Amino acid sequence: MKKSIIINNLIKQTRQKSMKEVDKQIQDIIYKINNNQEVESFGFYKKSNSIIRLTINEKTFYLRLFVNRSEEIYTKNIRVFINYLSSHNYDIKMIERLLFFFYGDLSYNNIGTTRYSFNELKEKFPNKLIILNNYLNSYVFNDTIIDKLVFSNDNLSCFISYLLVYDNGKFYLFERNQVKKLLLSRKYRYSSIHIGPFVLNNKKRNIDFDKDFEYRRQYLVIKWHDYLKHLLVK
Repeated sequence: MKKSIIINNLIKQTRQKSMKEVDKQIQDIIYKINNNQEVESFGFYKKSNSIIRLTINEKTFYLRLFVNRSEEIYTKNIRVFINYLSSHNYDIKMIERLLFFFYGDLSYNNIGTTRYSFNELKEKFPNKLIILNNYLNSYVFNDTIIDKLVFSNDNLSCFISYLLVYDNGKFYLFERNQVKKLLLSRKYRYSSIHIGPFVLNNKKRNIDFDKDFEYRRQYLVIKWHDYLKHLLVK
């Protein structure tokens, strides 16, 4: 189900209704956020295609909605993300190595004349990839990067406090600090470039130098696959 449909349903199902009149799952979300205190007024509002604004007793909370089993959590020009890493004083050699695998043309700045698929590059330079992933997961994977990728939105001036997951007709609510604690307590092994459970790749690798797709090559896409498995405590 599309996020817009779920958000619109939340708004429609709760508009001008009392707590007793809304679905039990929605009641549970509201009570949990309000620390099981009395709810005098509430309302859901659409902030963006994936951000929900919830007001309870005139207090405002922002929730990020996840629907698909694999969620695209960050899409920016690679240079924006590189500037972020540089501003936090991460190892310049590791930043260059990230660019090396990102562009796949044996350069750090997209000037190579031959481009390789990620799998080809991984076979040619397996140790470089292992060292890069070890660094990213030892130093970059922390509270700050989780906040940036999951609980912030550069286009909206709001503080996201909760992650709301909709899966097979059921809602799961996770508080920000709860998510960070769960994620940081786990180990992750991927053959791709990753920061914790977050996998990094180009929007389009464009190995064939197609002019129509070249701009996509500059965009970093970070996905979080099977996120519910990482969030549910077994």
